[in-house]
Amino acid sequence: MELYNVKELEQMGGRVELLFSGVITATGNSKSVPGPKWVMPFKEADFYQVCTAKSGTSPTLDTLVIKKFPYSDNWATIATFAQINDVAAECKNVAANIGENVALSWTLGGSATPTFTVSIYMIGKIR
Repeated sequence: MELYNVKELEQMGGRVELLFSGVITATGNSKSVPGPKWVMPFKEADFYQVCTAKSGTSPTLDTLVIKKFPYSDNWATIATFAQINDVAAECKNVAANIGENVALSWTLGGSATPTFTVSIYMIGKIR
């Protein structure tokens, strides 16, 4: 995985957007907090999920990148990360049609108060 600074990304026609960073303690989504991210200027995107810590007994985390339908409150999945059960990192590319607004949806499994500390970024590409 190559990492670029902001100046290099701008030269390549892209921008880094933080979609979520924190501790996940329950099944949920980012539709309301922190809210969907407006991505209309981007033609495609790479989504990065980085898990730095976990706790609980047999914890699992399933994360989806979802886009909002333009004229309704419906959402569709555009990327699915592999299930996490330990510290991990993954990248998913969405080559076209990422929509106008994206958010995240996650399902937490396990017992004994499972938690995951994750950051999820998007590199939107405008070329």
